[in-house]
Amino acid sequence: MKKRGRLMAILLSGALLCGIGTGCTGSNTTESAKADYIWSNVAIGGGGYVTGMEYNPKEEGLVYARTDIGGLYRRKKDTDWVPLTDFLGSDDWGYIGIESVATDPVEPNRVYFAGGTYMNNPAALFASDDYGDTWTRYDVPFHCGGNQSGRGCGERMRVNPNNNKEVWFGSRDSGQCIYKSADDGENGYGIYRSEDKGKSWLRINDEQHLFGNLNHKYITGDSNVYGRVYFCTDGRGIVMGDVA
Repeated sequence: MKKRGRLMAILLSGALLCGIGTGCTGSNTTESAKADYIWSNVAIGGGGYVTGMEYNPKEEGLVYARTDIGGLYRRKKDTDWVPLTDFLGSDDWGYIGIESVATDPVEPNRVYFAGGTYMNNPAALFASDDYGDTWTRYDVPFHCGGNQSGRGCGERMRVNPNNNKEVWFGSRDSGQCIYKSADDGENGYGIYRSEDKGKSWLRINDEQHLFGNLNHKYITGDSNVYGRVYFCTDGRGIVMGDVA
């Protein structure tokens, strides 16, 4: 009896293992295992870290993703990611480190990016009025560090929602000046403002208002008050300014 009992136990165990290994389960279990989800990889074809993503507040589904060494990408509603900086060749490799991107809240077709991988390399401001399909490059009086510390701390560039000709930029340079736009060729560091859609930049503070040695990691405008801007500092809180 003992031998027969052991034999029956072995046969039952084998049957159970066979059922598990071959998926021999009831039809209800099989159907529930087939969830209504299809999983796959998200491919954007980029390189480096994705250090920031910016959604346009006016056009649904429009979003840009910047990387530290792999350029800029765009996605529209119900479309795939599209690379926007493949036009940069080997001589312009230093611009594929994207320091910041700004999408226009008034005219969604307009977008800007500040390109400059390292602080010891040239930087430039790129502007587009066709969602990034084509670009115009403008020289800037500041440097960028798209692949340096702090690259994922937020956007340094914003378009004024009350006057979208104004583009603001918080530089990581020495951080001792505030600037606005106007083709005078001055050089300096800190916060910059452009009033001609990024074509030129000008200092807007004086020597009595340097705000210390700031490292501007985030800047944004007030959508309700014209000319008001906020920026964060290293250790000095948030600074607010009303610029005429």
